[in-house]
Amino acid sequence: MGRVSAGPRRKLSRAARSPLYISSLGLFPQIRRRDATADNRFRHARSALAMLLLAVLVAIIPAPVQAQGNAQSATYRVTFTGMFAGDALASGVSTPSGAHFTTLIGAVHNDSVTYWRSGGTASAGIESMAELGGTAALKSEINVNGDTNVLAVIEKSIASGGTATATVDIEVTAAHPLVTLVTMVAPSPDWFVGVSGLSLRNTDGDGWWQTVTVDLFPYDAGTEEGTEFSLSNAATSPRGTIASIKGTGKFSNEPLARLTFTKLDEAGAVSLFPAEPRVGTVLRAALSDPDGIDGLVNWQWAKSTDRNRWSSISNSSGSDYAPTEVDRGEYLRATAAYSDGQGSSRTAEEVSDNPVGERAPAPEISVTTLISGLNIPWDIAFTHDGTMLFTERAGVLSSRFTDGTVQRIDADLRDLFAIGETGLMGIAVDPDFGTNRRFYTCQGHTGPEVQVLAWTIDSGYTTATRVADPLVGGIPATSGRHGGCRLRFGADGYLWIATGDAASGTVPQDLNSLGGKILRVNASTGAGAPANPFASSPLIYTYGHRNVQGLALRPGTRQMWSVEHGPTVDDEINLLAAGGNYGWNPVPGYNERVPMTDLVEFPSAIEARWSSGPSTLAASGAIFLEGEHWDEWEGRLAVATLRDSKLRLFEFTSGSVFSGQVVVAELDDAYGRLRTPMLGLDGALYVTTSNGGGADQILRISPASAEPEPLPPVTAALVLSETVVTAPEGGSAEYTVALAAEPAGVVTVTATGAEGTVTVTPSMLTFTADNWDQAQTVMVSTARDDAALADQAVILTHTAAGAGYDEAPLAQVLVLVTVAGDDNRNQVQTMYVAYYGRPGDAGGLDFWAGELEKANGRLKEIIDSFGNSKEFQDRFGDLDDEELVNNIYQQLLGRDADSGGLGFYVNGLREGRFTLASIALNVADGAGQKPDGRDAATVANKLHAANAFSAALASTGAPYGEFQIDDAKLWLGEVDSTAASVTAALNRLPDLLEMFAGTAPFSFRTTP
Repeated sequence: MGRVSAGPRRKLSRAARSPLYISSLGLFPQIRRRDATADNRFRHARSALAMLLLAVLVAIIPAPVQAQGNAQSATYRVTFTGMFAGDALASGVSTPSGAHFTTLIGAVHNDSVTYWRSGGTASAGIESMAELGGTAALKSEINVNGDTNVLAVIEKSIASGGTATATVDIEVTAAHPLVTLVTMVAPSPDWFVGVSGLSLRNTDGDGWWQTVTVDLFPYDAGTEEGTEFSLSNAATSPRGTIASIKGTGKFSNEPLARLTFTKLDEAGAVSLFPAEPRVGTVLRAALSDPDGIDGLVNWQWAKSTDRNRWSSISNSSGSDYAPTEVDRGEYLRATAAYSDGQGSSRTAEEVSDNPVGERAPAPEISVTTLISGLNIPWDIAFTHDGTMLFTERAGVLSSRFTDGTVQRIDADLRDLFAIGETGLMGIAVDPDFGTNRRFYTCQGHTGPEVQVLAWTIDSGYTTATRVADPLVGGIPATSGRHGGCRLRFGADGYLWIATGDAASGTVPQDLNSLGGKILRVNASTGAGAPANPFASSPLIYTYGHRNVQGLALRPGTRQMWSVEHGPTVDDEINLLAAGGNYGWNPVPGYNERVPMTDLVEFPSAIEARWSSGPSTLAASGAIFLEGEHWDEWEGRLAVATLRDSKLRLFEFTSGSVFSGQVVVAELDDAYGRLRTPMLGLDGALYVTTSNGGGADQILRISPASAEPEPLPPVTAALVLSETVVTAPEGGSAEYTVALAAEPAGVVTVTATGAEGTVTVTPSMLTFTADNWDQAQTVMVSTARDDAALADQAVILTHTAAGAGYDEAPLAQVLVLVTVAGDDNRNQVQTMYVAYYGRPGDAGGLDFWAGELEKANGRLKEIIDSFGNSKEFQDRFGDLDDEELVNNIYQQLLGRDADSGGLGFYVNGLREGRFTLASIALNVADGAGQKPDGRDAATVANKLHAANAFSAALASTGAPYGEFQIDDAKLWLGEVDSTAASVTAALNRLPDLLEMFAGTAPFSFRTTP
C-alpha cells in the first residue's frame, strides 16, 4: 500500500466551513478523498508541475447550512481493481501467466485494534495471509477482537487475473470508522497490497468522506528488502512473526491495484409520535437520514380515511400538527422534502398506524380576565398572603390584593433601560418574604446593562425601596434585544437568573460574560452558590444560551428547567445541568444560521429535551402544573408562546424524556401573544398576555371542578377610548369612558385636573350594573389665548368612588392643546424632524420660534445653525449631498427622493441656491402635490405627533438627553401616513414620557 501522503490538512473553523468550504490538495495524493459535501473530485497528478499546481489550488465549494455531522453511520461500496498484467509493471519485466490476487479480507474496527502498519509489526493473521494466501488465521484474529472493537468482518473473492475486480458494501459508524483490507499477490509469497486502519470519517470528524480512492503498492511481508519484485519466490512457509513490513520494493511508483470507497446515498425516514394521534394532542414528525440533513426541512401533512386517497392539510407546514375534530377517523401522513448530506434532493414520509381518535381526557377549565388595560405585563409573583405583584415592561410595578383591588407601587425606576425586548421584566418573591418583605426584579439599566435588584415593600404594598442596588449587575445589554431576565427560586434556596446574549455573538460561550447564561446566586448577598461549577466565574451555572425566557422548578425534584428562544428554528426546553454548555455560538458576527445546539462545534454540548424544529413558537415563560385538581395535566410543563399565541402543555417522563404535548383549546389564539404562566396560592394558573398598546390582560385559568368562590370584581381599570386627545386652541375633542367590570352598585367617575383654557363636560359620570359597559362621552373644550406661544398639555385624572371603589386614581388622559396660527413654531418643528428625525424639546422650539420672530423671517440664518450642531455632525457629518437630501425626504416623508427631486435639490444645494433648511420646508410644503395625498398625510402626522411630544415633555419637566433623544427618534420614526400609526404613537407617548421623567405622572389602564 502507498504511504498516506494526502498533504497537510488543517481543521477548518466553522467560519471556514460555512458558507464556503475550502479544501487544499497536497503534493503526493496517493489517498484521494472527497467530502460528502463536495461537488468536485481532484484527479491524480501525473507530473511534478501538475502536483505543484494542485498543491496551491483552492477549491471553493458550497457547504450546507447545517453540518451533516449528526449522521452516526454510513454505507460504502468498496471496489477493488487490479492494475497489472503482462509487461505493464516496468520495461523488460513481465509477470507469469496465472498471476492473481487472493481473497480480499479485512475488518471495520476502531482505533483500539491495529493489524499491521508500515515499518511496524504485523499480526500472525496478516503474515499467514501474505505468505500463504489463506484467510482463516486473519478471520479468526478479527473475530477475537470482536464485540466492542470490531464492527464487521469483510471477506470477498476476487476474480482471477491481474486486472480482476471485486465489489463489497460495508457499513461504518462514528464509533468504528476504520477499515483494514488486504489481499495477497499470488503465486508469490511475501507480497500483499491493502490499507491499514483507513478512516472514512472526514478530517474535521463531523461527517464522512464522499469518496476515498487509494492506490495500492506491494508490501513485503518477509524480512528481505525486496530489491527485485518476483512472483516466483520459492519460499512457501511462514517464518514466524513478521518483525517489520519492509519498503515497497523496486516498483514503488507503479500501483498494483486500486481501492475505491464510495459513500452510498441512503434514504431518510420519518417517525411519528405519539403512536395514537388524538384530537388536540400534538403529533410530532421527526426526520432522520444516515447521510445527514442540509438546511431546513419542508413538511407537508395530508389525511385519508383509507390510506389510499389523500387530501392535503393546508393549515400545517411544520413538523408538528395538532389534529382537530374534523380530523377524527383520518389517518395522517407527514412528508418531508429536504436535501441530504450529499446534496441530493430527498423526500421521506410516514403514515400514522392509527386514525385520529377522540380528544384525550382533560379537565374542564374556566378562563376569566382578572385585570385588563395593561401594557406588556411581563412577570407575576405571589406573596405569602396571596397578593400578586406584577411588572409591565415599560416600567410599571403594581400589586393586586385578594379582594380584587389593584394599585400601583411607588418604586424608583428612573434609571430603567426600556428599549425593545428589555425593560422591567422578571420578578420573584423571597421565600422568607413574610419576615423580610424582600422581592427581586430583573431589569434594564441605563448604561446600558441588565441588573437584578433587591427591594423591600411596605405592609400596604404602596412603596418599594431598593436594598441591593444592584444585587447582580454587569449583565450585557446592547440594543435591547435578548434581555433574558427570568427569575425563579430553586429547591436549593438560591435565586436562579436567566440571561440573554444581548444579540452579541461571542457572549454565550464567554465565561467572563454573564450574558447567555443561567446564574445561581445567594439572594441575600448576590454571591454565587458555593457549588457552582466555575471557580473563575462563580455566578455561572450553565452557559451557551441564546435568550432564556422561562425557568421552572419541577415539583418533587431539584431539577430546574429552562425555555429558550431559538432564531427562526429550534425553540428549546432544557434540563439544566451544572457546568453544561447548551451549544449556542453565533460567530463570526451574530450569525443566526448556526444550529441552536451546535454539536459539530461542541460535541459534548447538552441537547434539548424538546425542540420546536424547523419553526419557532417564541416559547416564553413556563411552570409545572401542581395539584390533583389538574387531573391528567398534573405534572405537565405549561409553556406560554408569543408568536404561536398558545398555552402548550408538555409531558416528560420520570426520566425527563419528552413524551407528548397538548394545546389548551380555550387559550388557542384566543387572547393573542402569551408571555408568563404562574401558579397562584389558590392553585389556579395566571397567564399574562403580551400584545402591547394597552390591550393586555392577566388571565386566570382554573379547572371547573376546583373553581373557588367568585373573586371580587376587577377595580383596576377603566376602559378609555383614548389616552391622548388633541384639541386645537378654541376648539374641542372627545373621548369615552366605561367601567372594566360590572359593579355591585352605583359608581361615579370624576375627571379632575382641567385648568387654564381647558374645560371638561361632564366632569362626573355615573355607572350602574345596567350601564357599566356602555361608553359615555366626555367633551374637552379649549378657549383661545392669543398670548400663549407654546402648546399646552393638561392631565385629566379619573377617580372612581362607590360600590367598593375607594376614590383611588384609576386612569389619566393627556389633553394636548395646539396653539392656533403658530407658524413659526411649526416651521422650527419641521426643521427638527427634517434635520434630526426627532421632535424638538419645548424649550428649543420656543427659543428658535422667538428668534425667528425677532429675525423678521430670516429662517436661513437661524435654522442653518442646526447644521453646525454636534448632534447633526454626529449623525450626518459624513453624508454627501445626495445622502443629505435623501435624509430629509426620509425623515419627513418616509421615503427616498424621486430622481427628479433629488437631482433638482442636489444641484441647488451645490450651487448655493438652496440650504438644507429651505429644502426641508419646500419638501414639506410640496407634499400636498402628490395625487394620493400620502406624503401630505405623512408630514401632517409627523408634525402632529412631534408637537404633541414637545408639549407633553414640557409638562413633565423631564430632561432631554441623548438617551431620550434616541427613544424619540424611534417613536417618531414609526409614524407614517396612516391614521393608525399616529394614534398608536400618541397612545405610547405617556409611557415614553413617564420613562423620561423618572416619575409617574401617567397611569393608563385602557383597552382599545
